[in-house]
Amino acid sequence: MDKYIVRDSYEHKWLQTLGYRKDPDTIAICVNRLRMGEKPYSLYGFHASEPIVSQDLGRKIARDYRDGKLDFIQQFDADEGERARHDPFRFTRYDIVQEAEEMAPYSLWNLGHLKKLGMSLTEAVELMKMYDRIKDIRIEAEVSVTSFKLDEKVMFETPPTMAMRDFRDLPQYLRIHYLVYYRTAYPDADKDWAVRASEARATGKLNDEPRLVVSADNLYRYEIWDQENHDSYFDSLVRLSKTKLSHEKFMGDITKRYGIYREIICGGIDNE
Repeated sequence: MDKYIVRDSYEHKWLQTLGYRKDPDTIAICVNRLRMGEKPYSLYGFHASEPIVSQDLGRKIARDYRDGKLDFIQQFDADEGERARHDPFRFTRYDIVQEAEEMAPYSLWNLGHLKKLGMSLTEAVELMKMYDRIKDIRIEAEVSVTSFKLDEKVMFETPPTMAMRDFRDLPQYLRIHYLVYYRTAYPDADKDWAVRASEARATGKLNDEPRLVVSADNLYRYEIWDQENHDSYFDSLVRLSKTKLSHEKFMGDITKRYGIYREIICGGIDNE
């Protein structure tokens, strides 16, 4: 097996400081499997397809990875086809990031524009720093995946497909893009709505909940900050649910998430 962390190196000593006594390469492999999008339980346990550590160690690695304590471990090369097997969402993830960057393109990420949106200099600078930091991670997470297929006993290489590895700051990267988009497209709206809409849109995209994405966009399309439009806003969401029960559950989430309330309208929805 290739050596990823040399014993007595900075990385090895830092792992020891964090309380790790296991072979450092094993820790590195676990961290990079988490970066590939695998769940912590895939590292250990009876039902894991490729367990390599104990449950206690696996959980510790997952906690430290989540808290950023293992970010110093370098991401090593791996076959992208193998990564895709562990993380099939990586292709959709790439499309999600591309869409967000088109909504708030690079040309908007400057102090002049952010201050025009009503941000103070301090707020604009902090947002710019966050953007620059996560942008670097996002660039490293972008990969090209090439696969092969057999056609009449001849192996053909398919055109490369762009993909995006998972990374911890991805939700935040999406949120700040949606925030700038909403505040740019709707400059007269209360800026607090942009925070709630951005959070919902990012969650909806990453969790494959299209209704939540529509609910976020419709906050602006129906000018929810004007109370006279609340009925129209809620009515616009009825078509997104196939049953009365699913609609009621969705409305329960919406009212809590956005802090807006109205008697549930279920017209046109069949009972389960």
